[in-house]
Amino acid sequence: MRSKKKKNIMIIVLCFVLLLMGVGYAALSQRLTIGGTAKMQGVWDVRITNIQLSRKTGLAKDNSHKYENLSASFQTETLAPGDMLEYTVSVSNRGNIDAKVSEINATLDGPEAIKYTVEGIKKGDIIKEGVTKEVIITIKFDENATVIPSNKTSTLNINFTCIQNTQNVPTENLTVYKTRMKKAENSPSETTNFFDGPIARNKIKKITFYDTLNVEGYSNNFDISEDSSGKVLAWYKTDSTGYYELAIGQDGGVIANPNMSFYFAKMSVLEEINLEKLDTFGVAEMQNMFENCKNLKELDLSSFDTKRVYNMANMFLNCSSVKSINLKSFRTPSLTLIPNMFSGCSSLVELDLTNLVTLKDDNSLQFNIEGYYKITFVISAYVPKAGATFNPKTDFVSVGFRLADTDNIYIGASKWINNETATQIVGHGIIAVENTSNLYELINLSNRTIYLNSPDIKDIGSESYFTNSFITVIIDYLGRQGF
Repeated sequence: MRSKKKKNIMIIVLCFVLLLMGVGYAALSQRLTIGGTAKMQGVWDVRITNIQLSRKTGLAKDNSHKYENLSASFQTETLAPGDMLEYTVSVSNRGNIDAKVSEINATLDGPEAIKYTVEGIKKGDIIKEGVTKEVIITIKFDENATVIPSNKTSTLNINFTCIQNTQNVPTENLTVYKTRMKKAENSPSETTNFFDGPIARNKIKKITFYDTLNVEGYSNNFDISEDSSGKVLAWYKTDSTGYYELAIGQDGGVIANPNMSFYFAKMSVLEEINLEKLDTFGVAEMQNMFENCKNLKELDLSSFDTKRVYNMANMFLNCSSVKSINLKSFRTPSLTLIPNMFSGCSSLVELDLTNLVTLKDDNSLQFNIEGYYKITFVISAYVPKAGATFNPKTDFVSVGFRLADTDNIYIGASKWINNETATQIVGHGIIAVENTSNLYELINLSNRTIYLNSPDIKDIGSESYFTNSFITVIIDYLGRQGF
């Protein structure tokens, strides 16, 4: 049987099993490799990425709010003096060129008693690459108003104008790189021709990307560049079975369109794809990218740059044969949409998402992506008896998950311990990670030292048993929707 070796923990965990869970996939693996590089190109992408009603008072109503690019509109109803609505508007620079706010224009259509303010941004402010600026918009019924208007609704329209910040920026970075692949057909079918070329999507078995237009072994091609310049070409030939092999090339590497939605969707016979020479640096959307690629068995996306991607919904939807996906290089600080990302991936057994969370040398945790996380911890532990008989005031284990070196306990769990018998303590909850530099840890909330030990098999309410799995932490990334 197992030995009853005692292990003393004071604050930080010792034997630590960390399981990272994404959305709807089968299992995890540590065996995948990464490689490849990404080129730097000038990308201009500054826009509003989110609006959230952060506060309201009185009888105020948010009838609607919407945004597009750098413009936002708010339709509100304020019924009495003092009624107020406060919105947080996220203005994000997802390009690689620093932006400067050159103008802020706002118009309010409504009663004179309705006032608005804009805080957190002003003309001349710099929004550096990768930075999101939080702007506070307040719409308020003047509390000093003496006349109550019959029309209590108002519409506020606001527009931010941004220009490239030319101060201390190399000249070569001030031009948006325009020679790139065009967008794919929207919601294509299997019989839709690939990028408006002569070949249907369900006739392509293999795709390879090249960093040159001089691809050997192919005789026919068609232009898939966004500007119809002929600088991005798709070459094709038939194989022995009558299906097609494609070679997509561009001198220096193929620059992907910022919207990669449906790029390889509905390619039901596609068996092999080499993406190493595809540059995704400026990409913001990847939804439905591989939808219904039912014959693909593995995908290596280790060369992908995903820092600016905010939408990966349905990315691998119904890739029913894929067994292995390499996502180890993924860093997604902008990601907000991931519903059904792996839905229908019934054969998936290897998925590397270790970049989601970093386990530090002191056993603290650092989350690398902002958003919501579901945390579940399972601890096998006990405390020695404080006296000859059970004492409910002292004979218990209490553990919490907290922001390191603070009193902020987000998740806790406790259990009474009788006769020094090790038992399983389970805690679970949801946390919001706003700052990826913060560290988190499991903490002993008891006034006594607790000991880690495997409980007897008969005491474990599960058909699975892992020897010496004293502490298990399961982390489920829920995304940034509404964050």
